[in-house]
Amino acid sequence: TMGQAMGRSINSVFARLASKNLTRDKLLGMANRLGWGQDLPFDVKVAQSSISLPDDDVGFARTAAGFWNTTLSPFQGANLATTIANGGEMIRLSLVASVKDEAGEIYRGPTARQVVRRALEPAIATQVTSMMEQTVDNGTSYKSFHDRNGKSYLPDIRIAGKTGTLTKPVADGPFYTWWVGFAPSNKPEVALSILVANRGKWRVKATNVASDM
Repeated sequence: TMGQAMGRSINSVFARLASKNLTRDKLLGMANRLGWGQDLPFDVKVAQSSISLPDDDVGFARTAAGFWNTTLSPFQGANLATTIANGGEMIRLSLVASVKDEAGEIYRGPTARQVVRRALEPAIATQVTSMMEQTVDNGTSYKSFHDRNGKSYLPDIRIAGKTGTLTKPVADGPFYTWWVGFAPSNKPEVALSILVANRGKWRVKATNVASDM
């Protein structure tokens, strides 16, 4: 199923589905709605996440599955997790509530929930959440969130997540692992975006850091 493919990071499934069912305009349109190629409102300027779709069919499929031709910042990862956790509404994130110096308050962040736009329909966000839950229940994050006997470290909390692995073609370059998600997935309170870079053999994966947090 798509849920199993998501949970186990079988990217070839999504590459094939994208090649069969998506057009470049549809994929770019959704990427833009989710924040790619745009300045997202925040307390400080954040680098844009980018996407570039090649003309050939294989390149398009690989890009759609997340293999290449895109960039993603940890901020954008948090923005994605928060958007799905809020039923498809993109919410303005903030860094601090206020900043003060010896003279008093010099900056005040937003005090109310601000909706940037609706990026996904609620039903789609619910389906994506269900697929992300499989990452923790039986996918690539299973060992991080369960002991050797299969007992959950967080038995009373449903968790939605997605792992990622990325390496740049540079000699002795860092080995990157990702984890993006939120919990409790049925009534979200916390969203996480974790990027870990290890040189040589990995010492800790982002999924392990997510479990600890």
